[in-house]
Amino acid sequence: MTYTSRSAILSGFAETLADFGLSPVPFLRNADLPLAALSEPEMKVSSASVVAMLEDTARETGGFIALGMGTGGRNCIGWGALSFYQLALANS
Repeated sequence: MTYTSRSAILSGFAETLADFGLSPVPFLRNADLPLAALSEPEMKVSSASVVAMLEDTARETGGFIALGMGTGGRNCIGWGALSFYQLALANS
């Protein structure tokens, strides 16, 4: 079974990466996610791909993205929810 999520879960992803001086494009490509997922919140995306992308960004940012810390408190709640989402998928 393939699990999907609304791409709205990626809200703030590009802005948070920008805080680290990073572009979202390579992370999306590596996870086989379309760039449009950042601007079309109703698009269905692979949940496994979202998790893979979070793992990549966590490695690149020392864990700040996956833990929802961001910088200046930006997107803390949304990215914190994603880390719980990632853990739930990993344990399912």
